[in-house]
Amino acid sequence: MFVNMRFHGNTEVDCMLNEMKNSKCKFYLTGSKLFGGATEKSDWDFFVMSGPSSTEFLKMFRKIADGYSDSSVESLYAWSPLGACYDKIHIQVIHPIWMGPKIKVNEALCYPPLSAALTSCPSSQRKDIWNRLMNLAR
Repeated sequence: MFVNMRFHGNTEVDCMLNEMKNSKCKFYLTGSKLFGGATEKSDWDFFVMSGPSSTEFLKMFRKIADGYSDSSVESLYAWSPLGACYDKIHIQVIHPIWMGPKIKVNEALCYPPLSAALTSCPSSQRKDIWNRLMNLAR
């Protein structure tokens, strides 16, 4: 199941997005495709709650990190189509106690003035802003 997302097409990426949509997991869109600033080459960024369903589903992905710059993230997974030079889908796995605050911050950053401010900052500053908002939302 997806939250805050629409897509259409029949590429390998679309097929994987469809698999995600039809899974038992609830995926939340985040990143540039949600907040603005996405380009044709932008990847898809999601987060999902840690648990048996997400663990099973993510067997189709590569685990690329334990943790992340966002303290709510337990691990980070990536997927790319065969032959692709870069990853097309990233999924952050979130500890259950952080899901509520993560959803609140994600929704707040959809507010146009906030999303515009966030996307105008260098990526190094965005991470700091995100972490401060997460601490406020707890």
